[in-house]
Parts: sequence; C-alpha cells; structure tokens
Amino acid sequence: MIIGVDDYAQVEGIADLRFAKSDARLMADTLVRSGKLKPNDVTIFLDEKATRDSVQGFLKVLVKDSKEEDLMIVYFAGQGLAADVSDPKLQSGAKGQHRGVGTMVEFDKIRKSGGGWVLSPDIENVNEVAAKRPLTEEARKDEITISALLSFCEVEEILDTCAGSVLVISDCCFVTAKNWKQLMVGSTGQTSVSSDVNRIFIGNSGLAYEGSSTGGAVLTFALARGLAGAADALTPLLFGEEGEGAPDGLVTLRELAAFIQLQADSTFRELVEMPLHGQVKLAIAIQGCVGPEKVVTRSGLPVE
Repeated sequence: MIIGVDDYAQVEGIADLRFAKSDARLMADTLVRSGKLKPNDVTIFLDEKATRDSVQGFLKVLVKDSKEEDLMIVYFAGQGLAADVSDPKLQSGAKGQHRGVGTMVEFDKIRKSGGGWVLSPDIENVNEVAAKRPLTEEARKDEITISALLSFCEVEEILDTCAGSVLVISDCCFVTAKNWKQLMVGSTGQTSVSSDVNRIFIGNSGLAYEGSSTGGAVLTFALARGLAGAADALTPLLFGEEGEGAPDGLVTLRELAAFIQLQADSTFRELVEMPLHGQVKLAIAIQGCVGPEKVVTRSGLPVE
C-alpha cells in the first residue's frame, strides 16, 4: 500500500508539499522494477483518494487476507503530526521544506500516541455531520481537520494482526511506532529484538526534509537506493565478513534496516535547499523486531 499526499489546501494550518506524490510513485516503481512485486500487488492512494476511511479500510482488507509467507509493505509520504511537540519552530513547514506539524489544535489522543499521519480530509463525512447538526465555519474547519488525522497507534493495531511480515516506511516528520521497540542491526547481522515474525518500522523521528536535488524527501531517496541494490552491494560494510557475507543479488529486510541505519549517520546538507545551521542528518527511527529472513527486492538494478 503506497500513500502520497501533497494537497492540504482544505486542512486548516497545514502547508502543501511538493514531492510526496512523486515519492510515492518512485517507491511503487522501485518495488515493481525489482521484479519481486507485480504491478497488481501495489495499490497507490494519492491526495483525495487517501482519506482516513480509505486507508484504514484497505489496511484491514490486507491483514485479513494475509498469510504467514506474505510480506506487507506500507509506505506513507505526507505531513506528520507530532507527538507532544510544542516547539513553534517545528510547526507546519513552508512549502518545500519539511513534512511536519508541530502544534495543531488539541488532538491529544493522536499527539500522545506516537504521532500520526495527516491524510486528505473526508469531505463527504464532514457533510454528513453538517447535515445532522448546523456547523459554524470554525466547527466545520475542525471537522475537516479531524477527518484527515490518523494516529499511528491505530495503524499499529491493524498491522499487528497481519499473519505475515510487515515493513512500514513513514516519510513524514515526527511519527514513530509507539509500541514497537527500537531496533538495532549490529555488524554481525544480529538484531537487538528477535522474533518469529518481522515487524519493521522506518521513519523520521525528527524533521523530514524535501529538496529538488533529490527530487523528493531525503529518506525516500535513501530507501530507493537501498531497495534498488545498494543495501545488498554494501553487505560486507554493513555486516562485516563475519556477518551476512557477500552480496547475493537480494535485498532483505535485515539488510535494508542496516543500510538505513548507516544512512542516518550520513550528512545530507547538500541535498536540502534550506538555510540551516550546522549539518543536516537524518534522525531515523528504526523499530520493531526481526524474524526469519525476508527478501524485499532483487538488486538487479544499477547502483551509482
């Protein structure tokens, strides 16, 4: 399931983005071109199609039909609602800067639950509410905003019922998995949290930057490279000679998590078109647990 939202014109106080939809298309294209997934294995929700009801409904269908051998991938690019962030500097970023809302009304349930995704508002639902009781202009704006917010805890609850493996990529600001533990992939390929299932969350614990030089957000830029083969090509560096061994043409969940962990230590100042102080680094959250090895993509694509 691939979700990308650029258009937030109807949601009060939230800036539009430039590259969320193109990032979503890039992720879908990368997964299909890898040869691991077929086009009909990927469903894309863009802008007005990505409402709270449509996202939750489709996730529930996917987990209901899941099997133990399946790998379920959920990708979101858009604005993120912070969990307990009140710093005014982290309020909704100007267009083309970052993907996050630091303070926004008083949605305590979402802000205290690990943050959430800002989707497209469900205007039909708002109209149904308005038909039942008169709404002032301010109340209507609040109803529109509420209809666009999805707590990531609600996403977690759905995904935890999946019978197979789960990979969640959240390319927005602030959102982390509230109930999934921090995951570290060591140089020997051992992980800090092992399990009989794969549950991996990769997201931005800080700001998610966009830039024209990357053609999108920095995290998605790194992920696309990793999925296209860099995570496999760098296997000796990621795990050492005593770890996973030589590249084998496959990108696994373990390799991808380790690759992104390495990227979090890299400097991306030159990729971000903002007057920033100091160096820009990815503040990445990698959470969950790793079970049996699971292949995400085949790395037959050229890697620069």
